Amino acid sequence: MTAKKLPCANLYDVVEGYIKISAECSEILLLLEGDTHSETELMLIFQSLEMIFLRTASDLSHFTMVGSTVVKKIVSTHMKLLQSSLCSVNRQFVQQCLRLLAAMVSQGADSAREIFSSLVYTKTLSSLARIRDKTGRPDVRMAYIQFVLSFMMCGDSSLVGHILDTKDFLTEILNTGLKEDRISIVSLILATLKTKVCFSINWRSISKSQKVRFFSASTLAQIASLYRWNGILDTTTFHSQVKFKSLEGGRLLVRDLVHNFLLDVCCSHKYGISFHDPSLGTAMRAGNIVLLQFVVGLKQAAEDDLLAELLVSILKCNPDILPRYFKETHFSFTPRMKGAWLDSIALLKKIYQAQPEVSQAFQLQEMLPVPRLLSMVLVTSLPPVCNKTFFTQGLKVKQLTLSVLVFILRRAQKNIEYSLKRPVWDGSDSHSPTSMEEFVQLYREALSKVLPDVISIVSMWQSLSKKEKEEGEENTGATGSKYLACATGEQDPALIQFKALLLQVLRLYHSVVPHFISQSKFDFSKLLQGIVSVKEMRNEVPPVLQYQILQLALELPASKFSWFLNPGPARGEVSVFYQLLKMFISSSSSSHLRTSTRKLVLKVLKDSGVFEHTWRELELWVDHLLPLEPSQQEEAIQFLDQVLMKVVCNPYEYMDKVVAMVQETVCLQAEMSGQNRGTGTLPNSVFADMEDRGKGTEKTGSSLTDVLQTFPFSALVPAVLEARNKLLLCYCFAAVLCEYMCAALCDILHSQRDPLTLCLTLQHYDKELLSAENSRPPHSCLTSFCLYYSQWLPQKPEETWLSHCIAAAPPAVCFPAFLKMCYSEGPDAFLRDSFKSALERSMSTLQLSQFTGAVTQVLLYLKSFVDAFSMVCFLLTSVQIPELVNLNLFSAVFQVLLFVFNSVFTHPVLQQWFLAVELDVVPHHSLEVDRVRQLCVQLTQGVLNLLLSFAETVKALNALELISPYLSAAHQAMLKELQHSGRCLNEESQSVKAFLALYDYMEPSSVNEVLSALLLLPQSSLLADGDKLSLYGHAVLKVLTKSSAPPGKINTLYLSSENLRSLATLYTSCHSAQLENVLLQVLQREPWNAKLVPTDVLLHCLQQCSNLDLAALLVQNCSTHCLSFELWCLEQSDLADITAKNNSFLCLLTSYIRQAVTLDPCRPKDSQYKETNRRPEYCFWKNVLAGLMKWQLADSITEKLANTPEELHWRESLLTAALHWLSTTYKEQKTPQFTKEEVMLKRLKTLLVCRSALFSYRYQDQRFLVTFNTLLELVYKNVNASKELLAIEALHMMVTSHSLFLPTMLSSQNETDSIPECKEALVSLLLTLVKKCPEVCNSNHFPVLLAAYGATLNPTDQKLLLLLQEYEKKNISLVEFQCLLWGPAAMNYQKTRKCLGPSLWQQPSSEQLLAQLAADRMLNTVALFPLHRRLVPQEGEEVICTEETKVTPDKLCLYDPCFLLPLFSFILRPESVVDCQKFVSCHALGVTVVALSSYDHKMRSAAYHVLCSFYEHLEGAHFREKKQLLYLLDTVKNGIQKQNLKVPFVHTTYIAKVAQQILRPEDHLYPVINRFLLGTQCVDLNRVPDFFRLFYSFDLEHKLERDWMLNVLEEGMMDRLSFNLCEQQSIYHTLLGFCSSPLCDQHIQIQIMNILRKSAHVIRAAYDLTKAHGVLTWIIQITEKRCLNGKLLSAVIGLLHSLWFTNLGEKESSRLGVQRLVLRETDKEKIRGKVSSKPSQSCLEHLCDVADGPLDECKSMLMNILTNWEPWHVLPNPNLRSSDFPDSSSLICATAHNILKWILKTLSEMSYDQSNTCTVLKWLQSVLLSYKTIADSLLSNEAMRVHLLRLYHQTCEHRLHEKSISKLDAVELFTSIMMHLLEVERSSEALHKSMIKACLHTTTDEGPKRAGLKLLSLYIHELWSGAKVPQLLLTHAKLVTRDRKKSQKSSKSPVVHLCKDILSALDSVFIT
Repeated sequence: MTAKKLPCANLYDVVEGYIKISAECSEILLLLEGDTHSETELMLIFQSLEMIFLRTASDLSHFTMVGSTVVKKIVSTHMKLLQSSLCSVNRQFVQQCLRLLAAMVSQGADSAREIFSSLVYTKTLSSLARIRDKTGRPDVRMAYIQFVLSFMMCGDSSLVGHILDTKDFLTEILNTGLKEDRISIVSLILATLKTKVCFSINWRSISKSQKVRFFSASTLAQIASLYRWNGILDTTTFHSQVKFKSLEGGRLLVRDLVHNFLLDVCCSHKYGISFHDPSLGTAMRAGNIVLLQFVVGLKQAAEDDLLAELLVSILKCNPDILPRYFKETHFSFTPRMKGAWLDSIALLKKIYQAQPEVSQAFQLQEMLPVPRLLSMVLVTSLPPVCNKTFFTQGLKVKQLTLSVLVFILRRAQKNIEYSLKRPVWDGSDSHSPTSMEEFVQLYREALSKVLPDVISIVSMWQSLSKKEKEEGEENTGATGSKYLACATGEQDPALIQFKALLLQVLRLYHSVVPHFISQSKFDFSKLLQGIVSVKEMRNEVPPVLQYQILQLALELPASKFSWFLNPGPARGEVSVFYQLLKMFISSSSSSHLRTSTRKLVLKVLKDSGVFEHTWRELELWVDHLLPLEPSQQEEAIQFLDQVLMKVVCNPYEYMDKVVAMVQETVCLQAEMSGQNRGTGTLPNSVFADMEDRGKGTEKTGSSLTDVLQTFPFSALVPAVLEARNKLLLCYCFAAVLCEYMCAALCDILHSQRDPLTLCLTLQHYDKELLSAENSRPPHSCLTSFCLYYSQWLPQKPEETWLSHCIAAAPPAVCFPAFLKMCYSEGPDAFLRDSFKSALERSMSTLQLSQFTGAVTQVLLYLKSFVDAFSMVCFLLTSVQIPELVNLNLFSAVFQVLLFVFNSVFTHPVLQQWFLAVELDVVPHHSLEVDRVRQLCVQLTQGVLNLLLSFAETVKALNALELISPYLSAAHQAMLKELQHSGRCLNEESQSVKAFLALYDYMEPSSVNEVLSALLLLPQSSLLADGDKLSLYGHAVLKVLTKSSAPPGKINTLYLSSENLRSLATLYTSCHSAQLENVLLQVLQREPWNAKLVPTDVLLHCLQQCSNLDLAALLVQNCSTHCLSFELWCLEQSDLADITAKNNSFLCLLTSYIRQAVTLDPCRPKDSQYKETNRRPEYCFWKNVLAGLMKWQLADSITEKLANTPEELHWRESLLTAALHWLSTTYKEQKTPQFTKEEVMLKRLKTLLVCRSALFSYRYQDQRFLVTFNTLLELVYKNVNASKELLAIEALHMMVTSHSLFLPTMLSSQNETDSIPECKEALVSLLLTLVKKCPEVCNSNHFPVLLAAYGATLNPTDQKLLLLLQEYEKKNISLVEFQCLLWGPAAMNYQKTRKCLGPSLWQQPSSEQLLAQLAADRMLNTVALFPLHRRLVPQEGEEVICTEETKVTPDKLCLYDPCFLLPLFSFILRPESVVDCQKFVSCHALGVTVVALSSYDHKMRSAAYHVLCSFYEHLEGAHFREKKQLLYLLDTVKNGIQKQNLKVPFVHTTYIAKVAQQILRPEDHLYPVINRFLLGTQCVDLNRVPDFFRLFYSFDLEHKLERDWMLNVLEEGMMDRLSFNLCEQQSIYHTLLGFCSSPLCDQHIQIQIMNILRKSAHVIRAAYDLTKAHGVLTWIIQITEKRCLNGKLLSAVIGLLHSLWFTNLGEKESSRLGVQRLVLRETDKEKIRGKVSSKPSQSCLEHLCDVADGPLDECKSMLMNILTNWEPWHVLPNPNLRSSDFPDSSSLICATAHNILKWILKTLSEMSYDQSNTCTVLKWLQSVLLSYKTIADSLLSNEAMRVHLLRLYHQTCEHRLHEKSISKLDAVELFTSIMMHLLEVERSSEALHKSMIKACLHTTTDEGPKRAGLKLLSLYIHELWSGAKVPQLLLTHAKLVTRDRKKSQKSSKSPVVHLCKDILSALDSVFIT
């Protein structure tokens, strides 16, 4: 009793005291000896032992060894006693025995394993789970459960696996009344199963097959019985904080526990028992049969919400069992109005609503046949029970069936929408857009077979309407008008919902099965009668019904509705369109519904065809219904409906009237223009067509303008006026109609560009009304409107209503009324001071819907009052433009903005008068000249303000075409002004102002044209006041500055030679820092422009000592500038002062030196310049340069940087300079320079003395460590010479004692920073130190080295293994260290060892060692075993194995067999205990077996040794698969006839896979493989085991067997022996033949391709496959027969790559790798055979875009491929012109253009590469330039010209100075190409011939040739850029030949003679 209270502070710990005096509990165990013991004694003994075990497992854990020792003794001696005690009838004694056993198990995994293996599992033991205590006290069942679960909690993963496989042990607990157990027991069971089985730490050690066997359908059903738990509520043992006061609370808790548990078990593909079936059950596999049986048994799912959630979740995660579930379920889905059926349908909807909206079948990467894809999509979108019968009978049940139908249609709609998303399938490897269209067609056909037809749906609607009508008539007759008022109230909500579902079904029919709607002859306008009738017109339509009918009408074609069918007023019925209008005005509760109704009204009218171009007028008629009072709206609706019906039914009558009025207007305008010419008013023809403003100007929207001129308003206007007159004459025209009509007509008037036609029409009908006999005074609004519109008439009407009484107009409040009042008052109203304030007040009331009308009203007034145009600017700028980034394309603001901008910027008056005077295209007018100019200036300035304010907004709306006429006008006006301008502007003209404001929105070509024209102006026009920029000069500066600044526009503007010369002249003539920056940016962007800049710029920079960066660029990139600078320096007398005053001169000096040391052939090297060496300036430069190298300066810098982080970098620089000096001196100086060399060597020795400061700042710098290691090996190579240096021991101490040593060594290889690379360099340094001085080795280093070791083939781990081997050579062994753990486990183990001390320290077990092996990495090691790896490296051999690391990612790097085999040998020592099953399951046996295929005989010997040791341990092991493994090893041993035989890799792969299959008895291949093994006694090493039987299997799972065998071959084809075996058995013939047959699916094809690819890595195999087997021909046949998808195509190209690599070498194979990338990225449709063989121009451009995108790493290889393209098969005639091209020739020409464009762009932007450039040049000369059309294409593209010139500059400048014949040939070839292109472009040939004759001599001497080519490059640069005369070449020739005539000596430099010839040749050409 005392022990039960322990541990306690007040009591002596008797347990701990006893353990200390008796470590093995021998006294207690002695009591158990003997034959007879009473149960009472045994209970006391058992209790004592239990207390000891419980304490050693908890707070006395440091005595764990004591507990384990005692357990071993009890198991070995007294286990029979414990087993027999369990058979006692005394339940308390049995409980105590079970508690003792549970306490024994708690001592650890080893104790648990021993007890489990010693138990005898009988029915008596399992029956203990049924012994309960009816009173609710702790019983035998509880003790038995705790005993069983103790194995799960304390055992390791392998023991847990054995427990799961043991029959009637753990499962007996679950199958014997689990729902009656206590809450604590239930929670313990579920928590243990969840943590130890499902979510185990080593979850891979428990296979899914074991889980499936354990969690059978019956077991899951028993667990699910806990949903109805009725056990004992014990709150003391579970959640002590929570007190359950009732049994119901406990039941809820248990339900929640079991629900979460079953969700984890059944719904997790990773941890649970569910298998992922990508085919969704369509492949007819067994699949999740256990889950299927389980969910079928959930019979209460329809009643229990939690069970329903479980069922839905299981079916959601495992949709493959959906069809089979509905076939086997007991639920009935036959439609009937019963509760069970309703529950079943509700459960059905829950199941399918949980499935993804878009089928998972679309996410598969493999290519599926369309029928197969359809069946997969139907799995989750169409329930199997929903067939034609279901819907036919279910429509009688109505609403519930309709809800199911709506759900199915919505799901189908989502799938169809996703299938028709073309961007998704354009880049897909699995399906093409064409195949998806085919899928949609089949999908709709499948749905058509199930869904009810339209007649069935609409018949339900009609029956409802009929029923309502009959009920209404009966009720009306019975109760009279009183009930009628009630009947017109709200409808039944259920009925409304049912009608809404019907409408929704019809909508979905239109999108899912549109042929149902198109084939139906039903008049869908009748549906409106079921929503609103004549009697119910006063009531608002239910919003849900209104929304659904609106959406249906908007989506269906207009032909399906009879909108304007008049049923006849006699029957009291109205038209459907009238009902629609009524619905529009009645939907006041929802703005969204009103907007939709308005949209439908306009759609109906537009679809009638009468209002095609005047539909915006309809908006005005409809919108003006809303402001009316509800009591007045009825008359307006009836009037509008009747007029519209007339127009729609008889449109031509009223359209003819409109045309007649237009004709009358034209006649009147002609008459007025002839009679009243010269009057002061603007002509009425101001809205005539705008004249063409120059070449290339496009008239946008001309056809629409013509239509609007013919029909300025719709036919509705004369119809309305005609109906008005008739009603007025009949005295039936109400006042409300007058107001409505006048308001609408007034807005229509405001929307007119030329209101004359409308005003004449209004006047015509007013006269007709006044001339009637029975006319009476009209309404006041008519007289006001007549007065208003008459202002636009040329003359006042003779008969007016103005004499009648006119009511005073109300004060104007809104903006349109205010403008209208001001306009009526006359021009003075706009000029008042109070006008602006009143305008602002009225604008504050302006709404968004009124904004468009206000703009058109202002534009109308523009015709008469130009001053009013400022209101447009004011109106637009007063509106806050929203952010356009997130603006919806169809939002109201977006539409309003577009309409406003379209109205304003396309207005003819604005377009005609914008810059009209500047362009000399003033419209026809009768104004004086000054007035015209004033008007034009006013309008131009106003339009320009508008453009400045809203151009960015228009650009953001992607509507720049609206302002394109203004951009074109500004461009042309600027050009016209520059053409006629020879003066300097004093003030900015309208043209310049417009261009500078708008050029950002123009095309780059237009801007470039204006810029070129500006630069070609005389300097007097660009300068003002002599040395300042004029307005034109500032314009140049602004354009260049803004165009050069953004990085995206650096290549949009190209400057010709003349432009650059003008820019240079401008720079030298004025003082402008901005101009200097512009010129500097131009040269930085394109360095070759330096050859186009005159030398005056350089001299200007030197003389002014300003912007020497610009001078440096000129000197660096042009020989002429370099020569000019050199001569300038020689002429200066105060050069020293200049240099001292200007520090920037050093930058210029650096550029000059770089250019001067290149031995430029353009600069003479004769005696004239040698004489200048004696000049003081030359001596000055020499002394300055020499002084910079003084070591005194270096020493002073070293002293200043002492003990700073920069010291190391400085010392590295000095060391590099010293070594470089020594290397150069030794090479070039034949005579030793002892003094200088001695000084330098001393310096070098000083720098090599290592200091600890070097490690302080660069310890984790990989480059430093590598450099230091290299120097260490060189300096310490001679032991005697290194005595003076720092000792190795000291260096080793400095390295290992650094604070960053441990963080660097213990870093992981998966880290993203540079630490892993530093770790490798650090290990290399340690290896070097240990090799140089083995005395530094110490066993204390092992913990760090092992913790840093990863046991992989990573280079760092290989070097660490070599380091450990060096320790072994020093007799410091790991065996003595007694720990072979590595990585983080070794580090943790050492920490534990230090904490426990030597007394309690325990060596790691074999299981701990094997547990470190990652399964994925072991599998990769088996599959990709390094066959060439040597166990012991030989002397002088490269020890770092890198071949295998290239083929695997870093995260799955292979294990190193040089470490694993010795480790396995250590584990399998005779005295050690080994879990043989674990050794096999962790793939250790597999690695050992595949090592038998190694090429190293020592590696094979080690593997044989390990196998022998394992065989001995296996014989003494006890587990289920022992006999099969022994038999497998026996067959292997019998097949090996020679000692240390090398086994083919295919055999070792087979054996390794068979060993794994033996551990999986649930697998289909288990009996198949065992059947084969039992039929043989040895493995025949001369044949591939069991190949033909598995490959040609007739089993139901033949695909699985064939797949397994092919995987063996795919992994096993790594050596020549394996290839020979397959060749002997004709396996390759078999594979090639089967792959070509139609029985071979794509997966098998890819496997066969991979087998051939692996075989092709063997040299002999690659040769035989190509020659003997004809693999290349076979590949062609495969690709021609099938539509290849991406995966199969990748496998084919991979096979070709391997064949190419093995047969031709690595260099050639890279080209095929690029082809693989290109084909994968582009032209996928063509690969699948779905498109035409003729690609379009857009396809070619797309190819260029793709090439510029993700292929940066292989552009060079892609270029090599493209340069093999040859066009001559299509263009046989080199002189063929573009006009003679057939279609194919045009395509080839376009192809050549795109290829050439991409190649030149890519090559010019890359760093210069000689081989690539030569390849491209040869291709240009031999292929492209043979055809004039292609040459013309190149010359016509400005970007290609720039890229070619940039490349030419790189070739000349960077390669010509090197003495290489090939590089000289490249320049010569390039020059010939450029000269040829110049001849094509220019007609005059005299200059070219003279230059070629002067520069290219026929001599073979290399010197003159180099000089001639370089001089010719100057000529080409200038003429290519548009120069007519090569000015810079002339300057260069003059500089070279300057003062030559005075010299008596003749020059020997070839460049001098060439320059003289050039000057004479040019003089002769110019004279001619």
